[in-house]
Amino acid sequence: GDLDIYRVIINSVEAPLTAVVTKLFMNDSSTAFNASDLNITVIDRGTSKNYPGDFRYNPLKHNFILALPAGHYRVILEATGYEKTEYPLDILDKKEFATFTDKKVIMYQNGFAKPQNFSNPKQSPGKVGKPK
Repeated sequence: GDLDIYRVIINSVEAPLTAVVTKLFMNDSSTAFNASDLNITVIDRGTSKNYPGDFRYNPLKHNFILALPAGHYRVILEATGYEKTEYPLDILDKKEFATFTDKKVIMYQNGFAKPQNFSNPKQSPGKVGKPK
């Protein structure tokens, strides 16, 4: 009937996600890179558990996108013929929340000799939030 009354109770609200667009560079562009061979793993540093998701590399744009809620993560990139690459990623919340950010990462071939005090010039800082 037209006199029915309904009450809706929302028990939980999904946390907003931040899109992290990660541009991937290889130290040797002359070597073919098999995009389907790239394994992207995201681990929640608070629980040490894998963050669920099907993260895929886009070979046309040379990037991949991670959509993550606020938290502290470790991103692991693995591909045949390349060294395993890991980096921390902190997604900030509340007033520091950002809906979008970008990141740059370099993957190195196995056996590539890096300088002793190597710092990755293309790898941007791991914290994601609004600029101050």
